[in-house]
Amino acid sequence: MVAGTACHDAEGPRPDALSFPSLPLPGALAVSAITTGSSLDPDGYTVTVDGDQSSRIATTGVVTFTGLAAGDHRVALSDVAGNCAVGGDNPRTVTVVAGVLGTTAFTVSCTAPPAPGDLTVSTTTTGSDLDPDGYTVTVDGSQSKAIVTNGSVTFSGLSAGDHTVALSGVAGNCSVSGANPQTVSVPAGGTASTTFSVSCSTTPSALEASGQGQIGNGSPSPGHDVQGFDFDVRSDLTGRFLFTDYGEVRPDGSAGTFHVDPSDPGTRFTAFRASSSACADPSRGAEFDGIGRVDTGETGDFTVAICDNGPAGSGMDFFSLVIPAGSYTKSGTVTAGDVVRSGP
Repeated sequence: MVAGTACHDAEGPRPDALSFPSLPLPGALAVSAITTGSSLDPDGYTVTVDGDQSSRIATTGVVTFTGLAAGDHRVALSDVAGNCAVGGDNPRTVTVVAGVLGTTAFTVSCTAPPAPGDLTVSTTTTGSDLDPDGYTVTVDGSQSKAIVTNGSVTFSGLSAGDHTVALSGVAGNCSVSGANPQTVSVPAGGTASTTFSVSCSTTPSALEASGQGQIGNGSPSPGHDVQGFDFDVRSDLTGRFLFTDYGEVRPDGSAGTFHVDPSDPGTRFTAFRASSSACADPSRGAEFDGIGRVDTGETGDFTVAICDNGPAGSGMDFFSLVIPAGSYTKSGTVTAGDVVRSGP
């Protein structure tokens, strides 16, 4: 007979259950939504647990999250329509117990949004030389409609509340009286109205200063103390101007220039005066200011004065250019060509 004995090895591990950690069983969480009221959210909501597990849920329904560790979890309900509100904490903390189905419920109440309304915008234009192509009405910067000088347009289906209304495309000889843009309150299910009053006057004839020629005696070629000009400038601050100083010779042998031209956005005319104190009879003169560009790239303020004292070749006309930044001044009797002041 063989008898067996059990021996205990003090050096080996003891299979004692108390030496193993207690591992929690996974839990589950059922989240429900209960929605009351009217105009319920048609596409339901989104439930998110701990910021990373999400599931869609009907306005009244239940979703279950499984395999959650025991302990606290953060639960949030989102994608709730603007006319609905969630009662209670959102997000909220829910404790899940191992092996037990936890529950939490979100209650949502909805109310019908205000009914949309309409807005009628009218224009009343008086005076002469009315804008032939009318104007444009824009609501909230996004909805636009054309409107005649005396007429009305209606914007339908606007949300109840305040809206911004602007009138644009107004001709330069016309002006809008009162606020533009306006703020108009549209009632729910009703119609609001507002009117823009516009007054127009006959467009005055533009004054004009023009000329082509030179000051100084000699040939207009590099190296000679002669300055040439070619310009046509109007009182509405449009036009062009070119001045050439043949005494300023560049390294490539060309003469220095100074210009204002519509093709150069860095240059422009800034003022026009219908007379000039540089003339014996100021009414025969004109002046204009602007920002011009030197052929080397720099820009600077300038003033030109002309005196139309006689016909071309009379030797009585006067031209002056002043560029303050460079203490640059060139002026004198027009020795060739002509300058003309025209208009009222």
